[in-house]
Amino acid sequence: MHVIERDAIFAERRATGAGVSHARRDAHAGICAALQAGAAAGALCVVDTCNARAEGRALYMRQHHRTSEHLRLHPQQTPRCVLLSFDPLLAGSGGGGSPPEGSPATLAAGVYRATLLERVRARAAAEGHPTFPSDDELQQKALDGTLAAMEWPGQAEACASGARLLRVDPCVPPEQQLAPVLEALFEAFWWTDSVDRWILG
Repeated sequence: MHVIERDAIFAERRATGAGVSHARRDAHAGICAALQAGAAAGALCVVDTCNARAEGRALYMRQHHRTSEHLRLHPQQTPRCVLLSFDPLLAGSGGGGSPPEGSPATLAAGVYRATLLERVRARAAAEGHPTFPSDDELQQKALDGTLAAMEWPGQAEACASGARLLRVDPCVPPEQQLAPVLEALFEAFWWTDSVDRWILG
């Protein structure tokens, strides 16, 4: 299994003195290289793309699939992908406008923001966050900017890429969602003959 975490690559480059723009480019290149290596090894690739845009996810899938196509030994084998969406608005559409104030979707988004902010604060206090500033006001500003720009994976994107969309509710305890997640992963990867596999979240 190849676990590829964009934040970890970014933090490593920043620690060596790279500027923000340079570190971002290096993180992007690192993800592409790791996907190619994972595909060449026939490994399951788990990719944490953080707040990647839809076009970024599509590029990463092409990087992986292109390597898989080149190395495939059996014509019937096809790359398989599961898109994990943590969309708090329950829409899973990657857009569609803002929900009305006071609606369940708006309340869910508020809970999600509070949960993320708590995690950012805790990580910044414990070890220093690789991408967020240490100042609380700047943390909130950065978080709001990130959420505003987020392009959540949706069904249209999954259909276009041949991936399976799996939604994980960020406001529900993980143990309550474990069964459907494991079922989807086993169905996509371990209950097939394919060796070209990855998860994008």
